[in-house]
Amino acid sequence: MYAQLVEIEATPELERLVADELVPALLEQAGFAGTLALVDRETGRATVIALWETAEQARQELPHAAVQSGRERVSVCRVSTRV
Repeated sequence: MYAQLVEIEATPELERLVADELVPALLEQAGFAGTLALVDRETGRATVIALWETAEQARQELPHAAVQSGRERVSVCRVSTRV
């Protein structure tokens, strides 16, 4: 599993956009495995983490203009988990 980390400016509408628009769009993408939105209201920064089955899928653009327009950095990381 791979994680796509997108660092963006947090706007008042970001959380709604992620829940109402981004996640439904991601659910239609092959290999999508989940997402997290981490918002720091004090600094106005946010990190969106999208989980994917392959590195190639994790390198694709997130399908939402709100995430693309405000993004500053995208990283792809291999996810290691232990249960």
